[in-house]
Amino acid sequence: MSDSPERKYIRVIPNLSKFLECDDLEHDFPLSNEMNSDKRYFEGEEIGRGGMKKILLTNDKLTSRNVALATLIRTEDPNQTENFFREAKLTARLQHPCIVPVYDAGYTKEQQPFFTMKPVDGENLQDYIKTLKSDADKNFQERVDIFSKICDAMAYAHAQNIIHLDLKPENIYLGEFGEVLVGDWGLAKRLHKESHEMDIPDLEIQNDKTLHGVIKGTPGYMAPEQINKGLGESDHFCDIYALGGILYELLCSETPNQGKDLEDVLRNTLDGVQKKPSKINPNVPVSLESIAMKSLAVRKEDRYNSVKEIIEDIKKFQGGFITSAEQSSFLKSLCYLFKRHKLVSVLIGLLVISSIVFIIQVYQEKLQVSREKQRAESQKVIAIEQKEKAEKAFQLFKTAQNERNTISKKASPRLLSVGLKDLTGFNFDSARENIQLAVLWSPENRDAQISRACFLLITQKFTQAVQVFDSLENRDRHLQKIYDLAKKYASIKVNDEIFLDTNTMKEFLKDCKKIYYLPISSQNTIRLMLHIVNYAYLQDFYTTEDKIELANFAMTNTNPLGSKWELKWRTNNSKFDIDLSNNKSIFSVKALHSLPIRKLNLANSSIKNIEGLFGSSVSELDIRNCRINGIDLKALKNLKTLKLNKTQSPMLRLRGVEIIRQ
Repeated sequence: MSDSPERKYIRVIPNLSKFLECDDLEHDFPLSNEMNSDKRYFEGEEIGRGGMKKILLTNDKLTSRNVALATLIRTEDPNQTENFFREAKLTARLQHPCIVPVYDAGYTKEQQPFFTMKPVDGENLQDYIKTLKSDADKNFQERVDIFSKICDAMAYAHAQNIIHLDLKPENIYLGEFGEVLVGDWGLAKRLHKESHEMDIPDLEIQNDKTLHGVIKGTPGYMAPEQINKGLGESDHFCDIYALGGILYELLCSETPNQGKDLEDVLRNTLDGVQKKPSKINPNVPVSLESIAMKSLAVRKEDRYNSVKEIIEDIKKFQGGFITSAEQSSFLKSLCYLFKRHKLVSVLIGLLVISSIVFIIQVYQEKLQVSREKQRAESQKVIAIEQKEKAEKAFQLFKTAQNERNTISKKASPRLLSVGLKDLTGFNFDSARENIQLAVLWSPENRDAQISRACFLLITQKFTQAVQVFDSLENRDRHLQKIYDLAKKYASIKVNDEIFLDTNTMKEFLKDCKKIYYLPISSQNTIRLMLHIVNYAYLQDFYTTEDKIELANFAMTNTNPLGSKWELKWRTNNSKFDIDLSNNKSIFSVKALHSLPIRKLNLANSSIKNIEGLFGSSVSELDIRNCRINGIDLKALKNLKTLKLNKTQSPMLRLRGVEIIRQ
């Protein structure tokens, strides 16, 4: 009888049982067997989610410890994958007790990007600040201790030439044993590398969310130069500004830059419109308030030069010395001296009071005479100051207004360009957001208004589309056709919250087929009916049979007419298996892009271009005897199985895709 692996292991290491406790369940088998496990991480529950990644609490089988496993939500976008791994590698470079450490990164067996890090238990700083609202007199020393650890982490990161760019209480975690950890380094960058990426902000996001785009960071904590690039490049001064915002909120439980909406918050940030923390919480120490307000200065040169300088001022406050952020005077220095030496201070105080009383008595009559003269002069000075303040306020208003108009005019065309690119790729949610933002940032942008009206038509919101068209003057004949189409179906379907039935939809698509005008670049022009039918696939209103009927209709009308279509289909776990094989009249499959397809058979068809499937859900594809460029297949991010004949693309290799040759 052959020995089991356990028996062989015991023969190699005699008296193994002496090294292991008999009741230690972790050592009931040789550890070497477990270390050879193919699956390192167990399935875990989701504990967090962001715009790019989700976090699972799982267990590392090789080290027997719990880890937080981050995975990418959208793996089809290579830029998302690059940014995901960039965050992992950059964070892994930071080895500091107050920075969340990264343990591992790479691809899973299923080719899913991931990285693991220390799981953060307990609350974040945002939760801690909420508890301060009910206890305004709570010891400020505890808050200072937390803030000092955050500063230590950022001083270390800056020493490594790495800046965070998104510091806020939500990204700082507090452990139950006094740990303070800075995390979420997704926007961080190294100072010697120039970043040219341009993302798009969402104006509906409030102060506790992050904006990626024309503005990069979190409103309320972003430095002015992160909003207006004309004020300078993003560097370590941005983190110093954010540290000032965090200290401000620790002191008075409110963010420094308030406003009725996001645009108001950004404008107040640029203008430096902030209440002093002591106006909100009278118990705030003057030294801490001075540190916060100096860090929040609008101009870089008025802030601290480094985080180390903030740390030095914090230590001065803790030691009872005057900080560099305060206006030094003999009287203030004397007050700090009294606080450090209370017994001596009492004696000195009595001496000073006696001297003051004597001086007051001697000069009382002289002061009374000069008081009236000073009052008259002060009134004159006050009048001059009020005039100067009024003139300065008017200039600041005009400057802020000009800066806002400049930002809007630059941002609106960029947002519209990205929105129309999303529309070309049938990414309707992103297209809606970016087109709406383009209109919001610049209402006078005619192209943005036309794009919004066309998008409303695509989503069957005919009444709203007509309202936008009514506001547009000088409509040319192409735009007039779309306007007339919107009015026709607004009279048929007066409620924008419902959808057309299938028969009416086909009539609508027939009318759309005659219109070739959309406000997108000529190189990406797509017929209006393709956008409409692909949007309809995503709506629960339409049944499985409805969607197939619409797909068959759209395929017939976007390929050569007169052909006999045999669109064979069946459902498989809420997805479609579609057979279009042996059909010589297929030249485009864009009409199927957003249909939830699992398996698509195009064998022996005339298809040459599969651009319409880019970003689709197709996981099994049969293109035997089709003249399709193998390079295009790399854009099918969900593809798992590919069927080719024995002579097709002999050198083709696709990562994570099984290629079957028949």
